Amino acid sequence: MSLEIDLRLPLERFELTVRHTVGDGVTGVFGRSGAGKSSLLRTLAGLDRRATGRIVLDGEVWLDSDESRFAPPDARGVGYVPQEGHLFPHWTVRANL
Repeated sequence: MSLEIDLRLPLERFELTVRHTVGDGVTGVFGRSGAGKSSLLRTLAGLDRRATGRIVLDGEVWLDSDESRFAPPDARGVGYVPQEGHLFPHWTVRANL
């Protein structure tokens, strides 16, 4: 697996900039409160469309703002469990899982 991330995400107090390639294995995201961890994960899952740049998983383009390409969340095959109590409020619990 290869995940290529090159994005800029405007947040309330700063712009989160991530340029990283992830290979096989387990990858963790950590940092202090307010550092942009959840925003990054929401962007990777397709739940936050404010980012510009590129996200590519194994050659499949999920985001390319220069070419106006955006794969919707349900086309990404990514699971995300938010800190809030809901993901898609119009879906059942089973559908969200």
